[in-house]
Order: sequence, then structure tokens, then C-alpha cells
Amino acid sequence: MSDSHGYSGNVYFVMQKENDAHYMFHLGDVCDWPDIFDGLVIIKGNNDYFDLPDKLVTEIGGLRFFLIHSHRQSGFNLKNRLANLAKENGCDIVLYGHTHMYNDDYIDGIRLLNPGSLYYNRDGSNIGYIIIKIYENREYEVIRKFL
Repeated sequence: MSDSHGYSGNVYFVMQKENDAHYMFHLGDVCDWPDIFDGLVIIKGNNDYFDLPDKLVTEIGGLRFFLIHSHRQSGFNLKNRLANLAKENGCDIVLYGHTHMYNDDYIDGIRLLNPGSLYYNRDGSNIGYIIIKIYENREYEVIRKFL
């Protein structure tokens, strides 16, 4: 999930609905006190003023994920820059926010996923988030969900 901009009820809704998830990540602009979201790993966005990591590399089920808000990379060639950051960090998948638009792309073998916003999507689509189900042998499935 990403870009809730203080709409904590939406974050809590997702956390409750997906309470069987092994990991939950918020990709920035939570705009609320991070300690109230027990069990949620939060990446710092451009509207977050707390001591949060700017990025995170983590491995789950043999897949390496690069998590970032992406406001410092936004603009021209955003996706290429994110793919390059993932490669530099040995990652398979980039999870990013900031654009308030869902995205699912591949660039140079790197999958780029943006769940869109839990507050408002700039492309007019419904607000939502993504679930990544990881299976054996690095197989996985991405599911887009709406509030």
C-alpha cells in the first residue's frame, strides 16, 4: 500500500482485511504517526517527517524486493531509474509509490509495481493496494485489490 496521506482508516482497513499476510509494507506518505500501525513496515515519503528508512531491500521467498517512495527519482525516466536501482541492489522487484497511480511494468527483467494510492489516484481509478502471493521456486502472483 502507499500514499494514504493521513487517511489512517484506509490503512487500518487493509491491515485488518489482510491480517493473514506475513508482511505488510507502506511505500510512503503515510502522513501519520508510524507507531500506531503495529506490524507495518513504512518507507519514508516526501510528506513524512518521521525517522523512517528512505528505501529498503528485503528478501522474501527467494525474491529480492527494492522498496522506495520514489519522489527523489520522479520525473523523466522514472521507471528506468528504478530498474537500475533494483539491479544495483541485486533485486528482482521494485515496489514504489508517490505517483498515485497503479503500475505494473517490466524493464530489463525487473518488475516494477506501484499499488496506487489509498487516498486518491491521479488517473481516476479506485483507490487500492496490491497483494503479492509468493509460491515455491520464486513463482509469485500479483493481485490488485480495491477499497
